[in-house]
Amino acid sequence: MRVVHVVGNSHVMYFVGREVPSDETLAWNDDSISIRTFKAGNTGATIYGLDKKESETGAGPKIAKFVRDEKPQDLVIVLGDVDFREHMMRHLPHGVASVPEYLEGLMLLYGDYIDRELRPHVSGEIVLFEMVPFTKSFFMHKVRENVQYGALYFLHEDFNRAIRKLAADRRYKTMTVANGFVDAAGFLRADLATSDVEVHINPKIAMPHVVSELENVLGQS
Repeated sequence: MRVVHVVGNSHVMYFVGREVPSDETLAWNDDSISIRTFKAGNTGATIYGLDKKESETGAGPKIAKFVRDEKPQDLVIVLGDVDFREHMMRHLPHGVASVPEYLEGLMLLYGDYIDRELRPHVSGEIVLFEMVPFTKSFFMHKVRENVQYGALYFLHEDFNRAIRKLAADRRYKTMTVANGFVDAAGFLRADLATSDVEVHINPKIAMPHVVSELENVLGQS
């Protein structure tokens, strides 16, 4: 049986079909695959905070210790959503024109952390999870909070392209669950979310598609 470890923020719940307690391992198994998830901290873990001592989640050292202890065969890393939704616009010194520079720096941090702290303890594949689209209601909520967040609608694919480029450069793999979960405008379908102003797909709905996609990605290795 193939054993896959999944680490990151709250979106790791898609891999086990239910919410995952913070700083604990939760497992799901079928006849062909065993999935073990670890959600770091009790708030949204970010790429930006991986190397920061003041990080609220402490995700960087927590994930590194989990991976050192578990010594995974295959490892899926679920980060980036919170960076995109909550922090990206705050860290652009020259507005949207700074996006390429910001993404380059963020991906360098991500790749260096993975190669330094995680890769030495992973015997198989490292898979980066692309960010999940959010509902239109959530997007409008962010725009009302600060109009500059309106740019997020147009930057979603830039962010995921940066994830895919990082994976290609560092010889990781990527996976996405956007297909089938977004509407014609590119937002998470409201009927699949757990509330109107939501960034999560209902994990019970997401899980079959996520596990199938994961098996497809790993089957190509």
